Amino acid sequence: MTALLYKQLRLVCHPMTPVFCLFGIMVLIPNYPYTIIFFYVMLGLFFTFLNIREQKDIYYSALLPVPKRDTVKAGCLFTVKAGCVLVTLVELLSLAVLAPCALLAVRLQPGKDNLVGMDPNLALFAAGFLLYAVFNAVFLPSFYANGYKGG
Repeated sequence: MTALLYKQLRLVCHPMTPVFCLFGIMVLIPNYPYTIIFFYVMLGLFFTFLNIREQKDIYYSALLPVPKRDTVKAGCLFTVKAGCVLVTLVELLSLAVLAPCALLAVRLQPGKDNLVGMDPNLALFAAGFLLYAVFNAVFLPSFYANGYKGG
């Protein structure tokens, strides 16, 4: 299983996906719609799954001498990491970058409210978890039901 996950990370992960994970730094920009950060991460995951389709990675994985359910588990594990709460490795990385930057933003701009969206607080993280959960619950089953229609 770890070999399949490593294959996912090395062969089909879109190059911009790790860059989108670093967009948590944008929480330091004053008066920026911080929920956009989560949409960039979901866009990177969408590009990754388009790479899976275009590179015919499902066919390649099916030819490997591993159980077929492990190939789907590896694809989902790339995205779905923590059992009950649908949070992905990529999404966890983006939140790990966002958390210290949010704390720094609160220290740098005390008492200032964000004029165009949510402030960097726990409600922002809850909204991010909700967005990620909806994305995972809708996109992953539809992709693996028919890998030809990614959008």
